[in-house]
Amino acid sequence: MSREVPLPISLAAPQPGTGNPLPGRRLLVLDNEVSILDSMRALLGQWGCEVVTATDQASALSALAGRAPELILADYHLDHGVVGCEVVRHLREHFAQPIPAVIITADRTDQCRRSLRRLDAPLLNKPVKPGKLRAVLSQLLG
Repeated sequence: MSREVPLPISLAAPQPGTGNPLPGRRLLVLDNEVSILDSMRALLGQWGCEVVTATDQASALSALAGRAPELILADYHLDHGVVGCEVVRHLREHFAQPIPAVIITADRTDQCRRSLRRLDAPLLNKPVKPGKLRAVLSQLLG
């Protein structure tokens, strides 16, 4: 099992720019590793996002408390063989909304890529660079 190293916060300083769509946006971060959830919460929080974190579908539904997120950031491989794409699909059905999603993975298999195409979600490879993450989020929420 690979241990992902959390992003150093100093790399995550917001870049000056106009029309920042991130402050105030409600994002769900789904990952089975609490250390990654913590570093993503810190990073996205610096960018002004409201961050809801969860390790699986049940905790996501509980944490969201009936309010759909504006975007889902999901790890591809969750615990117990669950794939992040499945949880994204379920949440979209649950809230009856085509919630934008980004899948984060170290998996570079064709099977992974195919399931992402069906989901219509961009893929970010681990380790995620803050600048790349910010660009993708800004594009999806812009």
